[in-house]
Amino acid sequence: MAIRTVFLGTPEFACPTLDMLLMESETFEVVAVVTQPDRPAGRNLEVKPSRVRELTETYLSKLGKMGKKIPIISPEKASDPEFLKRIGNFEADVAVVVAYGQILPPAFMKLFKHGALNVHASLLPRWRGAAPIQWAILKEDPVTGVTLQKIAAKLDSGDVLAQSEVVLDEKWDAPFLYTELSKKGADLVRRYVPDYVAGKLKPTPQDESRVTIAPKITKEQGKIDWEKTAKEICAQIRALTPWPGTWTTREGKILKILRARPIDHQSGQKPGTVISVDKLNFVAQCGLGTALMIEVVQPESRSRMPVASYLKGYPFVRGDFLGG
Repeated sequence: MAIRTVFLGTPEFACPTLDMLLMESETFEVVAVVTQPDRPAGRNLEVKPSRVRELTETYLSKLGKMGKKIPIISPEKASDPEFLKRIGNFEADVAVVVAYGQILPPAFMKLFKHGALNVHASLLPRWRGAAPIQWAILKEDPVTGVTLQKIAAKLDSGDVLAQSEVVLDEKWDAPFLYTELSKKGADLVRRYVPDYVAGKLKPTPQDESRVTIAPKITKEQGKIDWEKTAKEICAQIRALTPWPGTWTTREGKILKILRARPIDHQSGQKPGTVISVDKLNFVAQCGLGTALMIEVVQPESRSRMPVASYLKGYPFVRGDFLGG
C-alpha cells in the first residue's frame, strides 16, 4: 500500500521532491500539498503563486477531470487550529517538508503515524538555519550535501535518517548548488522514506558539539572588505548571487561585482586600490598579497555588463580606490 503523504514546500528547491512523490504513485500517495500563500514578487511586486502551487496545479491539469484531486492548502499560519484539524482528517502516514517557510508546531508532528520529515540543504549538524547553501560557499567548505531528518522542536536539530554528500567545485555559485542539492534531496526521500515507514531505518541523533549556524543573509553581507583575500571575495561573489549580490562603492555609488577571479599580486598599495586597467578588465588589490581581476559588473541603476563596456563610460586609472 502506498505511503499516505502530506507534502509541505514553497520554492523551486522543493519541486524535485514533490515531482518525485507525484510520479512514484505506487510508493507514495500525496493526499495534500501545503504551501505558502501567494506573495508579491519581482520588481513590480506582482502577486504570484509559489512554485510548489504551480507544479501541483500543472500536474492536476494534466490528469484532467477524471484524475485524482489533491487539495492545495495555504494557511497564513501553520499553527491555525482549523488548518491542523484539516490536515489531521487526511490520516496521513507521514509529512515530507522541503523549504516550507514556516515553523511547524508540535501539534502538527503528532498528526502523523510516522511524524514529519524534513529535507535540509546541508550535512547536519553543520549549517543549521535559513541559509545553509550560502554559508557553505562563503566558508569555502570542501564538501556539503543534503540531510533527511525528523523534525524536532529545536530548529534543524532532529535525528538524521540519511545524508548525501556533494564535493564543492570552486566554480559553483549558489544557484547551481541549490539545483544540485534539490535533486539530491528528492533522491533521499525516494530511497529512504519507505524503509523508515517500514521500520527498517533507525534515525541517528546529531552530534551537538559539531553544530554550526547558518543565519539569514543580509544585504550588508554583500559589501566587499578589500582586506580579505581575493579567494575569499570570489567565494562571497558565488555565495551571494543573485541576492544580495557582492558590491563595493565608487564615488559614493554602489558597484556590484558579478564575476571575478583571484590572482597573486602584491603591489604595495592599500587594499581596494585599482592597480591595473586594460580594455577587458581591471584589477583591485586585496589582502595578503592577492588581487581580484574583475570581469563583469553592474553599476548602480544599470544592467550587468562586461568590464570592457563599463570602462567606456566609467574609466579607471591606476590608483583609483574602491570602497571609499
